[in-house]
Amino acid sequence: MFVRWKKRKLAGEETPGVENISLYAVLVENHRIDGKIRQKVVRYLGYINEARINDQLHQSRFWQQVDQNLQALQLNRAEQLTLAGKIMDLVPRPTALKRVPGIRSKAHNTRYVTQ
Repeated sequence: MFVRWKKRKLAGEETPGVENISLYAVLVENHRIDGKIRQKVVRYLGYINEARINDQLHQSRFWQQVDQNLQALQLNRAEQLTLAGKIMDLVPRPTALKRVPGIRSKAHNTRYVTQ
């Protein structure tokens, strides 16, 4: 099994000169069918907007999805760490986030800042 990245152009508001693209981390495995290699999707692990790949809040949400999906697959710890390492090549894990009470954001009703 390995991680493959899929890109998908999102519909909606368009900003001139900027494409709104979502990146999906997909766990796939290869199978040989009639002598040809075919990829089978095992599970979609998570997605993140390409323009927000360096935003810690979006990174945090992405990694929550990935961790939850990897745990659901019941892989051993070494396999989980190997797959997570491959994903971190593109989307880094966020540093520690601190919740700031009383400050609201549109996205999550709370705002986070780095410590």
